[in-house]
Amino acid sequence: MVKAKARNGSGTLRQRGERWEYRVSVDGKQRSFYGASKAEALAGPTRAVEAARRDAVAAADVTVAAYVDRWTVNRRSAVRASTIRHNASSLSKWVLPAIGSRKLRTLTVDDVRAVQATAAKHCQPGTVRTLNLVMRALFRDAIEDGLLSTNPAAIRAPRVTPRDLSTPPLSVDEVKRLREAARGDRFEALLCLVLTVGMRPGELLALHARDVDVERRTVIVRGTVTDAPDGGLTIGETKSRAGMRVVPMTAACAATFTRALDGLSPDALIFPADNGGLLSPTNFLYRYFYPLLVRAGLPRVTMRDLRHTALTYMVADKVDPVTVAKIAGHANPSMTLNVYSHATPQGSEHALKSMERRFS
Repeated sequence: MVKAKARNGSGTLRQRGERWEYRVSVDGKQRSFYGASKAEALAGPTRAVEAARRDAVAAADVTVAAYVDRWTVNRRSAVRASTIRHNASSLSKWVLPAIGSRKLRTLTVDDVRAVQATAAKHCQPGTVRTLNLVMRALFRDAIEDGLLSTNPAAIRAPRVTPRDLSTPPLSVDEVKRLREAARGDRFEALLCLVLTVGMRPGELLALHARDVDVERRTVIVRGTVTDAPDGGLTIGETKSRAGMRVVPMTAACAATFTRALDGLSPDALIFPADNGGLLSPTNFLYRYFYPLLVRAGLPRVTMRDLRHTALTYMVADKVDPVTVAKIAGHANPSMTLNVYSHATPQGSEHALKSMERRFS
């Protein structure tokens, strides 16, 4: 190996096999530059400065809208299609109208706060919080791409009002009316599961006959219906690792599944669309669930409200949090308690009677 001081005495030039290495201090850090010849290696720092200048010029020209387009495309291989769609919707509705034409490098924390303030006038706190998380991920990736030096969205997200204060569970009478309205319906078994163990709509619509064991009264959750990259539907992974689980069911639910499984092969979908393929949760809501609410004489609620109802009553009935979390597919039992520990009318009455007995 040939080793010598560079001509200007500021670094070391050495031969490494067929290449030359020029090692020199740049901004207080030792860096190596390589070339096929001494001259090419010595020119390394100059090339690096020119490349940095070109990158700086490119970064100066990148607008928020242009980066959003690039970011959305790059994420297609990393996250679900439904996540991309929801993120793109949030960005196009709130971020692009406000700061889409701005250069990335000019953004400040005040710009992000202004976007959040506008969204907060029209959305629930939970939606604003999600928007904050999307912006934070967007600008974090821009930093990794060398287009930003700091993250303007790395600020405190808005506080979210607990769901139990805004959406009370259905009453016992309402649950009974809904189950009665669903009696004999092709989705009776589905409604029975969501009302008793709080399964998610996508999980229910992804069930195959092989996933249900009527004798053992169990349901295996293997996946969930989600958007496919090509625009159709597919069965993807559950919301979290805890979503892959075995869910128990009541004897009444087992009876409804006995009827629903009659004549089905193990690989058949239990709740398919009319064409035999996957049924989207949205189509299920508008074509079947909302008309069912009308027949039951109930106000328009969501499937999430039914899940919310089932898990709330489990907690109210003193089922231990770990068990409720496993049934719900939650990774953290504390999340189950925080969201579903409601002060139900039945619970309040029970508390008053307990106090009366204690102090009478």
